Amino acid sequence: MLKVCSPRRTKGSTPEFWDCQERQNMYRKWSPHLLLRELDAGFSPGLPPIDVLNHAAQTLLAAVPADCWCAVLLDPSTFLDTGGEHRQGFPAHLMPRLLEIEHCERDYDNIRDLALRASPVAVLSASAQGRMHTSSRYRDVLLPAGYGDELRVLLRDEQRTWGVLVLCRGTDARHFTTDDSAAAALVSAPTAAALKRSLLLTGIDIEAAHGAPGSVILNADYEIVGASKTARRWLGHIAENHRASSHGTPYTLITVAVKAATGGGAAHARTRTTDGTWLHLEAWRHDHAGEPVTVVSVRPAQPGDLAPLVLAAYGLTERERSLVQMVLLGHSTREMARRAYLSEYTIQEYLQKIFKKVGVRTRGELTREVFFRYYFPHLNEDFVSTDGRMLDEDLTDRVEPPRRPS
Repeated sequence: MLKVCSPRRTKGSTPEFWDCQERQNMYRKWSPHLLLRELDAGFSPGLPPIDVLNHAAQTLLAAVPADCWCAVLLDPSTFLDTGGEHRQGFPAHLMPRLLEIEHCERDYDNIRDLALRASPVAVLSASAQGRMHTSSRYRDVLLPAGYGDELRVLLRDEQRTWGVLVLCRGTDARHFTTDDSAAAALVSAPTAAALKRSLLLTGIDIEAAHGAPGSVILNADYEIVGASKTARRWLGHIAENHRASSHGTPYTLITVAVKAATGGGAAHARTRTTDGTWLHLEAWRHDHAGEPVTVVSVRPAQPGDLAPLVLAAYGLTERERSLVQMVLLGHSTREMARRAYLSEYTIQEYLQKIFKKVGVRTRGELTREVFFRYYFPHLNEDFVSTDGRMLDEDLTDRVEPPRRPS
């Protein structure tokens, strides 16, 4: 295992701690090969998503010490938080403000901005060019909690972001370095791949979950002021770990409520429970007796709700998704070529790419093992959009026109 002075520095440690000889030698001890080997060794098949996050965080902390850290699952379509590990994270009373900044305001290195960059890693002190007080996240969250710098790494593949690791150091510690960023960047893609495997193997419901929907009412401070018995039962199973002394609203619920309260419309998210069930959350703003409140509906997710996760997890392109639909409808290669304005040879090339991504060898395996259970109930209804949402019109014949030969 990688060894450092301490994976998390205790409060009151002096700056000399971070310059001790043991830590100076640390960068000579770890290597990209060693870090990736340690990371891969812990990603066993069937590992729950929150355990994937924990292993990735602990592996990174062995190379990049921090005072505070959290690991968060994200909905790849909305970037909203859907659970995670917060026991070593920010104090609970600062979380609503942090989520407001993250999802409804502009600040350095917000997740949506970071997702567009080539590098998945961002360090606040570098992004702010040393002018830390120009960051609302620093002023309103980090500094009140006693932290002076933040490193975040998105857990993403080529197309989607599945989570984020956030590390912070105290005001009396040195800022994160380029070496720290290099180590964090190595963690991104392997952890995203492990999260996708986990969601596909352990997190996608084959059948609709049984149980009635519930509702929750939050006040302006995002405190629960009313909830149905069913909703409280569902919320008790959200896959979030908090500090032992932390009580109140789950951060997943706060996130969707913040988005609805400041976004001007309903906000949606899907979150996985500790027993593998998926929930669908929908929040909207409402005025009650002159006071603004946020109402959140909590219900078991249906197979159609999970279509975006299935499509994103396999990394299929828009063209590949349209061809998969044709396969499921029983179209021949010739018919697929006619509808897509492609040659039969090109169709076969696409199918081989699809088989490789999904991990099957034939059309029959593609239908039987993967997509049959997700799409069969909807094939005679609406089709799906580019991110998996069901559309109101049949897109069977909506294909690109043929291109002029060059």
